[in-house]
Amino acid sequence: MGIGEQEGTNDPAVRARTAEVLHAWIVHQDLAQRVADGETGHQVVTRMTTALQRITAAHPDETVALVGHVASLTITLSRLCGLGAEVWGTPLPHAHPFLTEWDGTTWQCPTWPRPTV
Repeated sequence: MGIGEQEGTNDPAVRARTAEVLHAWIVHQDLAQRVADGETGHQVVTRMTTALQRITAAHPDETVALVGHVASLTITLSRLCGLGAEVWGTPLPHAHPFLTEWDGTTWQCPTWPRPTV
């Protein structure tokens, strides 16, 4: 997710706002929220969904590996797979593969990976 001019900051207020926005997107499905001049949740989900559709169209009936950023993948996949608030507090762990399926109509996330402690 792009947070605009605040990208890369260590400012605790911006980090807190980013967490608030992610919470609004995932738990409350309020995609209008944004950090500063960054992307709205609508923009993130649209951008990521378009990318996922292009990838699946280019690789029909194939298995592909996708590497991305935790926030954008979490918000997009939680919405596409209909998981919503159930994934709050369990962001996708770094470098942990998990299955996401597209059947030509709907997306499925058979399991949501849980971070290891």
